Amino acid sequence: MKFFDFQYDFRLLDRKTNSKFNAKFITQPAVGHVTMLIYFIRHGQTDYNVQQRFQSQLDIPLNRTGRQQAEKLRQYLLSNQIHLQPIISSPLSRATETAEIIAKQHDDVLVEPCLVEISLGAYDGRYESELAEEIGKQDYDAWRASCFTVPSPGGESMHDAKNRIEPLIEKLATYSKDVQLGIVAHQGILMACKSVLSGESDIASLMKFKQPNDEVDVWDFDNGKAMSLHRIDYRISSQGSQVVDS
Repeated sequence: MKFFDFQYDFRLLDRKTNSKFNAKFITQPAVGHVTMLIYFIRHGQTDYNVQQRFQSQLDIPLNRTGRQQAEKLRQYLLSNQIHLQPIISSPLSRATETAEIIAKQHDDVLVEPCLVEISLGAYDGRYESELAEEIGKQDYDAWRASCFTVPSPGGESMHDAKNRIEPLIEKLATYSKDVQLGIVAHQGILMACKSVLSGESDIASLMKFKQPNDEVDVWDFDNGKAMSLHRIDYRISSQGSQVVDS
């Protein structure tokens, strides 16, 4: 099945040619109830994640743990007979590589430029500890707690990101109910996706929408409306801190 008439510049990627997961909060639709499921997948871990360094729109690759996380997700999908069709990815390599790994048992990967991470402008490449010292811990903590509603210098806000991805989300919501599709991207832009779907944009909701590198959020739809959020935890390691920018 080919992805239908999106009015976006999707670029097709070539695919690169069973252990159990700890699944929590994941439920199956009731028998006879047809629903569409969107699997929001954050890319695997990078060295910048471990170093607590902002990467935003910098093209930072997966590290070894990140590739293991993507492989564990592939195994989970395969063992649970979950067929994601299509899989749509951010153009950044840490997302496309994650998508390519999990797509070994699925369809080709479609690249959507609007799924690139929220820009952090002048904060790109900076260590969190350095920024906190430079601008003051109180101001830094307040910015972090804003969940991108306050943009970094020269960066995007959550409002900007929601405007960027809203046409894509609206189009996805009109798709066939019997589809399970995957979106592989970054923490900030995935928070924006979930904010658009739910209509919730307060700080408490945005905090709830965060997901580390080793979790998947699943949204199920009925008549185009997001009904509930389930979370799959396929954690393989607690090593490393998960920063908010990727």
